Amino acid sequence: MKQIKKSSTILLITAIFCIFEGVNSNTPPILYLGIFLAILSAVRYLMVINFAKNGNDLTSQDDDSVMRYLLKDEVLYADMIAVYKQDNCDVLYDETDGILLYEHTSQTYLASANKRAGAIDILNEIPQDYKIFIAHDHIFEEFANTSFNYKHVEYKYNYVYQRKEYFVVKESDIVFKNLDSTHVPMVKKHCSLAEGFSSNYLDKRVEVGMLGAFMNDDLVGFVGIHENNALGMLEIFNDYRHLGIGLQLQCTYINQLLKDKSKVPVYTQVNASNEESMKLHEKLYFTKAVNSCIWYFN
Repeated sequence: MKQIKKSSTILLITAIFCIFEGVNSNTPPILYLGIFLAILSAVRYLMVINFAKNGNDLTSQDDDSVMRYLLKDEVLYADMIAVYKQDNCDVLYDETDGILLYEHTSQTYLASANKRAGAIDILNEIPQDYKIFIAHDHIFEEFANTSFNYKHVEYKYNYVYQRKEYFVVKESDIVFKNLDSTHVPMVKKHCSLAEGFSSNYLDKRVEVGMLGAFMNDDLVGFVGIHENNALGMLEIFNDYRHLGIGLQLQCTYINQLLKDKSKVPVYTQVNASNEESMKLHEKLYFTKAVNSCIWYFN
């Protein structure tokens, strides 16, 4: 992309010079050449704008070593790609043998290493009092409780919706609407994960954008995205389960996320023991990562 921009600039300068010379010397061929080069330069600039608008900025692959590494496996590294694209992290390690990111909001370290030496160098960058460390390669397991300590560990799979097609949601009595601050108490009451969140976590998730399912103006379920942009917190209230509401709600919310122009991956993270959630996302055509990520909690 940088090469396209540079060559377009050279073309534009040459075009201006030719047009100036053609007018001053009254030489039509030089003037016409200048006009042609100006048009060609404009077309190339439009190509750059179009690539950027559609999230296909070649700079991310040609000049960005972090993205070049992560794009080797867009599913396994979906969370790292999302955090990196949101520009809400520090790159603490960027080498051919690994990547280490630190996400500010959730105070989470995300790492990948393809060599033992890289894993060692990355672990040296993580403080002993870390909050959450997500290892995307099982090479890090060798160093657990030796190079770093943890209190709890979970294995989760990244699932990514890689299709461009929107879901067709059948008409029903269910109405889907974005939630606001008035719905926070109900969200906190029914969210099964609420106890593990900080006191204002769900307030912020509602503010960012959670979608609710309503029957007769009553909230019967909701879904949202976590701080790392992962799809989650899907809840259908007990009296309304097994009616297909969860599937409709999930599909409607995914459609909303697909319309987002930020080009952050539409993905979720599923606990390795949650077979029901795995089946749901496979039914929704999500692609499952070949390997699980290891979540270390300190």
